[in-house]
Amino acid sequence: MYKERQNILIVGTLASGSSALVDMLREYDNVNVLPREFDNFRRPGLVYDQLSSDSSIDYPNVIDKEIKFDNLKWKLVYKSSLWKLFSKSYFKNIWEKDWGKLKKYKNSLIRLYQIFFLKELNKSLKSGIPYDEKIRLSNEWISRIGNIYPSKYEFTLFNQALFPWLDIDIWKKVFKPFKLICVHRDPKDQLAEMIRREIIFSPFRSAQLSYGQFNLISIYGNDRKGRIKFLTEALRKRLEKIDQWLKILGPDQILLIDFEGLVNNYDIYKSEMEQFLGIGDESHKFKKMYFNPEVALENSLGIFKNYLTDEEIKDISDLEDWYINKVRTRDNEYKGKTKNLKPEAFQ
Repeated sequence: MYKERQNILIVGTLASGSSALVDMLREYDNVNVLPREFDNFRRPGLVYDQLSSDSSIDYPNVIDKEIKFDNLKWKLVYKSSLWKLFSKSYFKNIWEKDWGKLKKYKNSLIRLYQIFFLKELNKSLKSGIPYDEKIRLSNEWISRIGNIYPSKYEFTLFNQALFPWLDIDIWKKVFKPFKLICVHRDPKDQLAEMIRREIIFSPFRSAQLSYGQFNLISIYGNDRKGRIKFLTEALRKRLEKIDQWLKILGPDQILLIDFEGLVNNYDIYKSEMEQFLGIGDESHKFKKMYFNPEVALENSLGIFKNYLTDEEIKDISDLEDWYINKVRTRDNEYKGKTKNLKPEAFQ
């Protein structure tokens, strides 16, 4: 039997600022943030698709094929099974340490454990066991990942473990118990961030186009206006899915955070997030070590002025209205909660 820890799921909508929230939660000494984004559930042909009758036909099982080792050395270490020795009690104190020189080796060992757990799960997913048993074993798989780490961690954070279009009836069972935080952002700055990071050029810029890229260019064109239209429509679909999640999940399971509010009202948002997760401020041992709102305020807010034209801003006005209404709704709901927040949040 595996110890049940609270799973924190962080979901953004691409360049929405969710990484800032992940960095902020990294500052709590009882939150374990898994290295890298968590792809093993969401990616095509991996765990989710093997649990979904709707997509498993179109995305056959590629789990064993897609498992990657950092390099040949670690592949040989995995095959030798020597890495399993580090789960023994006399090595447990190593996992408790935060030595910089050991960090990359610890992360590689963690990766080996994740590969082992995924391979074990895949044997069951490919078998003829009942569907409910596959769900149960998938949930156990998530628990095993969290239990790699020392017992001091009460929470396991899975960054970007979900795609918006995944069936909620499946993933909420696999990640149970969970708290989901969705991060959204002023669409103007979000698109500006995509331009700054050159996300706007994907999937249009390529020396050799795939069939999918060719079709997208046929629909949207290959100029800047077409790329922004494509990204705007894709963002709208993501936000519509988050709207659905908000209607299905209760306030004890999902929290919507706007990036601007997190930066401008850091203490208030921090207090509300702690209340939502059930985590105390006393666990926030490394305040502003990884996420500093003052830096974000200077570098990430209002950047649309440097990247978008007046016409482009007008073209995304409907998305801007969605954002404003969400923030206004959140603020109205928040006013009813302020009496329950910690007084120091307002100092």
